[in-house]
Amino acid sequence: MTNSDGAAWTARRRVKAVLAGQRPDRVPVSVRPHNFAREQKPEDLIAETLRLQEKPDSDGLEPQSPVHST
Repeated sequence: MTNSDGAAWTARRRVKAVLAGQRPDRVPVSVRPHNFAREQKPEDLIAETLRLQEKPDSDGLEPQSPVHST
């Protein structure tokens, strides 16, 4: 699907449109499952976050810190 200027909708464009008060082709979606076994050290949390971001149809990145962080 394309937007009014003929460009294809991308996750980045979709989120930017919503933040600008415009209507995208669909609601942006971000699902962030947690794998606490892989998220104990900061470097592992970063690696897991980036790995999950590479999955198709993700419109956002949801940075998280471990629950036990201070």
